[in-house]
Amino acid sequence: MDTDERYENGVIYTIKTVDGIYVGSTVDFPNRKSTHSSRVKNGKMTLLYQNILKHGGQYDIEIHKMYPCKNRMELQKEEQKVSEELNANLNTYRCYVCPDVLKKEKNAYCREYLKTYIRPRIRCECGVELRKDNLSRHLKTKSHKDKLILKSQKNLIEFLISPPTENVIIETPCNNIDA
Repeated sequence: MDTDERYENGVIYTIKTVDGIYVGSTVDFPNRKSTHSSRVKNGKMTLLYQNILKHGGQYDIEIHKMYPCKNRMELQKEEQKVSEELNANLNTYRCYVCPDVLKKEKNAYCREYLKTYIRPRIRCECGVELRKDNLSRHLKTKSHKDKLILKSQKNLIEFLISPPTENVIIETPCNNIDA
C-alpha cells in the first residue's frame, strides 16, 4: 500500500441527533464539518440529513478520535470498526467491507436475483427445458420436430407391442360413411 501524507491528519468523527448516530472520517475536519452544515441547509436527502431535519436541524458533530494512518483504506477500516462499535444507525453505506465478505454478499445477492427476476422456464412436449419466451422459436426448429417424430415412433412401437387393456377404436374416414 502506498503512503499518503494527508492521512497523518486522519480523524474519525461522529454526528449525533436525538435518536441516531453517524460515523465519518476525513483528513480535513473543518472543511468536512462545513460540508455537513451546508448539506443540512440545502436539504440533502440522505438518512443522516433526513433525521437531522426531522429533529429541527439539531445535531452535534465532534471528533471521536484522531487516527493518523498511511492511506484511505486504513482510515476507512477504522471508521467501519468505530461505526460497528457505536451501532451507527444513520450511515447510508458501509465505508469498508472486507473483500471476502463482499464476495459472499454479492454471490448471495446474485442467487436471490436469479430466483426473482429471471424469466420462467418451461418444458416443451419434446422434452427440452427452455425459457417461456423462446418457445415459439423453438417449435420451428428441426431439433424439436425430430424429437417429436422420435417420441411418436416410440409411442407407436409401445402401443403395438403391449396388449391393450381396453377396447381401442380407431376411427378412419371409412367408418363414418353411411352405408
